[in-house]
Amino acid sequence: MNQFTKKSPVAAGIALLALLGAVPTASAQENYVVAGFDTEEDAFRWSRWWGNAPQAYEFDPSVDAAANANSGSLKAIVDFDLATWAGDNQFAAQGSFLDPTVDGTQYTNLTFQIRWDATSPVTAGGDHGYLEYGLRNSDFTQTWLGGQSIPASAGNTWITINAPIDPATAKLEA
Repeated sequence: MNQFTKKSPVAAGIALLALLGAVPTASAQENYVVAGFDTEEDAFRWSRWWGNAPQAYEFDPSVDAAANANSGSLKAIVDFDLATWAGDNQFAAQGSFLDPTVDGTQYTNLTFQIRWDATSPVTAGGDHGYLEYGLRNSDFTQTWLGGQSIPASAGNTWITINAPIDPATAKLEA
């Protein structure tokens, strides 16, 4: 499950630049769940944002971060090819959700789970590359909330990302 933790109520709608899996998360604060991947419909909202590596997105009911038989995850299939794509051998996913957009200043963090297939290629540094996550703004710019390398040892295990949202960050409301 990918979610924002709210400081106060706010309208729904967001676009994320992250690849997300589903798992329930408990919190004393009010949460806005972007997508739980309980149905195929949640996966239909995801598509290529940028990057030359060919990308396909689909619902995978057989893989769920909480092992919930009634849920699944978003599966991204990316055809990395350094010889063909050189410096743009990368991908970015975007999720399209309902308007109005979310006022990010009303949230404390973005939390999601990600699982990298162990058979995915590794970089010269021995990891699965660098994952950045954030928001796509209404003017199509990006507001990054964080990033980290995905170690090769993390293959086939769920990693929870909990990215704090600094309310002073520019363009959180757009």
